[in-house]
Amino acid sequence: MHSSASPRYAPCIGDRLHFEGSKDDVNRKRLKKKLEKAPEAGNPTATEQGQIFWQATVLSAPCAKSSAGACCNHNVFFRPGTTDFGVYDQIFIAKQLRFLYALFENQPPRYILDAGANAGFSTSLFKLLWPDAVVVSVEPNPNNFEALKKNTAVFEDVHPINAGLWDRKAKIGQIAKHGEWGFVFKEADESDLDGMQAYGVWDLAKMHDIPSFDLIKIDIEGAEGQVFAPGADISWIDKASVVSLEIHDDFHGYFNLGETEISSRVAKAFNKRPYAIATDNEHTIFAKYDLLETLL
Repeated sequence: MHSSASPRYAPCIGDRLHFEGSKDDVNRKRLKKKLEKAPEAGNPTATEQGQIFWQATVLSAPCAKSSAGACCNHNVFFRPGTTDFGVYDQIFIAKQLRFLYALFENQPPRYILDAGANAGFSTSLFKLLWPDAVVVSVEPNPNNFEALKKNTAVFEDVHPINAGLWDRKAKIGQIAKHGEWGFVFKEADESDLDGMQAYGVWDLAKMHDIPSFDLIKIDIEGAEGQVFAPGADISWIDKASVVSLEIHDDFHGYFNLGETEISSRVAKAFNKRPYAIATDNEHTIFAKYDLLETLL
């Protein structure tokens, strides 16, 4: 599989940013150092829901509607002292979703599901690349959800939902945390007042009158094992051109599964379906053969 970014967007590396109220731009190293400070440090742009946000302008983000080449300025919000920098770094600097640039270069996705949208950086990338796409962004953690809304408020046709992704409608509860990018949820009793709502893929599509999702990104800290559980309705796979997952076998113990049972469930779901499989960084990518033919 083509594993590099589209040549059009090759110069667009978000490793230089300008913070509101600052005289100088910051590079990746200074950005990391700045955002690792305690939340009280510096001058916050805004404080919402008890969280401090710093606003910065990415000076070279990939942008389909750029009037000057393929790169543009784009405003983002960070929460200092959190893992926001790590997520941003993966998406805009290391370009860990770069395979999508090439896969959808000639045939942009119309409907996208971003499950495990975190602070909204992946959803922002999708809208910068494909501004006409409708994106449903699902994030169960309330603090991350506030950041998701803030980072995607500038875009049209983005639908943030404070919920989890499951194989069906269910209640879920948080059972572990590995930084702001690693909240683990497990199914809870329906009577649990502290439980969070979770939905299946088709439930999320129906909410917004979406016939099916063309691109589905799943990064849900082991809960993918529940999405692909035996007996689950996974007919949505057949409608998607690309399904990209981070598979977390190392979280199997939280779900009382075998050491490789999560990845085995995913593999079985795609077995005998017309998808090619590849890996790129932490992502496992399933792409339909007919989409790959457009790259040849």
